[in-house]
Amino acid sequence: MIHRKIKIILFSTAFLLVLGLGSLFAQEQNVNTAITRRLGIFIGANYGGSTSSILHFAESDAQAVATIFYSMGGIAQTDRADSVLLQPSMARLNARFDEIDRELAVSKSSGQRTELVFYYAGHSDKEALFLGSERYRYGDLLDRLENTEADMKIIILDSCHSGVATRSRGDDPPSFLFDESIAVEGYAILTSTDEKGESDEFSDIRSTYFTHSLITGLRGAAASGDGRVTLSALRSFVDNEIKIRTLADQRPMFDIKMNGTGDIVLTDTTDASASFLFDDEITGKILVQDASSYIVAEFTKEPGPRTLALEPGDYRIWHLRGGSLYRADRNLRRNAAILLRMRDFSRDRSPPSTLQARSRGAGVNFFDESRINSPGFTTQGLYIDVQPDLGLSWNKIDGKDMTNVLISAGMRGIEIPVDFGAAVKAGYGFFDTLPLVFLMEMATKWHMINPNSHYMALGSGFAGPGVVYYPIPLIQLGLSIGYTFPLNRTNVPEIEFIESRGGFGWNISAAYALRDDSNHSWLLGAKFTNANHSMVMAHNGETVLNGRQHIFDLGIFCKYSYRQVIKKK
Repeated sequence: MIHRKIKIILFSTAFLLVLGLGSLFAQEQNVNTAITRRLGIFIGANYGGSTSSILHFAESDAQAVATIFYSMGGIAQTDRADSVLLQPSMARLNARFDEIDRELAVSKSSGQRTELVFYYAGHSDKEALFLGSERYRYGDLLDRLENTEADMKIIILDSCHSGVATRSRGDDPPSFLFDESIAVEGYAILTSTDEKGESDEFSDIRSTYFTHSLITGLRGAAASGDGRVTLSALRSFVDNEIKIRTLADQRPMFDIKMNGTGDIVLTDTTDASASFLFDDEITGKILVQDASSYIVAEFTKEPGPRTLALEPGDYRIWHLRGGSLYRADRNLRRNAAILLRMRDFSRDRSPPSTLQARSRGAGVNFFDESRINSPGFTTQGLYIDVQPDLGLSWNKIDGKDMTNVLISAGMRGIEIPVDFGAAVKAGYGFFDTLPLVFLMEMATKWHMINPNSHYMALGSGFAGPGVVYYPIPLIQLGLSIGYTFPLNRTNVPEIEFIESRGGFGWNISAAYALRDDSNHSWLLGAKFTNANHSMVMAHNGETVLNGRQHIFDLGIFCKYSYRQVIKKK
């Protein structure tokens, strides 16, 4: 009887132990299973077909927005595969939609709330998004998104005329995904422009103003006091920032229809790996540059503390307050939060060019010419070159026998001097779809020759219109035609230039970019110039030449190039 009771007690204890462990395991599972599962599709398409300019930053914009949602926006490690699509075809995008549908169905079957974030950066018109030479019509896209099983769809479009869409109808998840008070269904469409507007790229921020403001807001500039960035707060922040930067010329559009309670939390800065904490006393314009001097965030700081989440690295923080400019340099390490107070900033009287006023969104935008690609790169914008060169010239002179005056290489009437010179070119590109720039060139060239052991310099100049063409990346071809004018001088007393007149000339060149970044480019190239001068020359008072001088010049040059270009999505 006693043995039987002991067995019952032992069995009951074991049963309760197993039940308790099972309960604890179930609780642990609940802790790691968010009420909301968020998935994402982030598309970047620099190439929009042969009729569109090739963009620079659409693909990097998609990657940057995806990174924000990975680190602070609730997309789990297991859901990040294939979420970024760079230059996808329509077939690849539709296949990704099919994958999303299957994932959402699994979550819905387990009672999990779901959200889908769809982001697109690239070309578009009033009818469709451009995926290379293919077109994804707004109506088809919105129908596809509407038919997904996600409870909430967040659609963000950064492209020209994208406002049309608003008329068409490993890591633990962050805490906001466990918030049972959020029970919202519906959709939100955010576009960079209205149906008539354009979205411009700028290389000082490596983005458009829309995505740049979007990322800054998601990093915390649009956060509330608890560090969370909600959909409604981000909408207000982006709208305000775009109005300030474009003087209301660009109008983001919003179409939000939601049913339920709560607001959609997009990011939580408390989950960031590194951040700056701006003290309450700091108010005014804030601009943050990384080690490469690119602007990674800019916003207007209102009273109250503010967190800005960034990747670890070196940063320069500019603060404009009451007409005075202040600066602070900081190294941000992983898992660090640096508090910035007013006393951490020092007065600075040499602001970066990016802090100057930007008229109607044009801004200061240096662009390296060597990255221009074909087919169809927008060449609208200013073009300036400074080009020193060194070369050899073949000078053939028509008219009287020049043996007594000019002797070289055993060839009568022909000399091969070493020369050096410099050219300055300025121009403007007028086309969106041709990698072509029209320019004006001013150049001087000094030809050093040695007639009869005496030294004489024949200088020439060149001025005229031309074009620069970019057939492939890093390669530049040039052609100029125009008027050549002589700048002749000599240090030999018995030789005198009686009269010099200019004539027609032309110049062809080819160059390769040795080094480039988004502000400057350095190129090495070769050029061939033909110039013609009419000349009258005397030797010891006697006219020895009354003819034309033909200069055939072959040279190598190095070139520094500055470019200001606006590219439109």
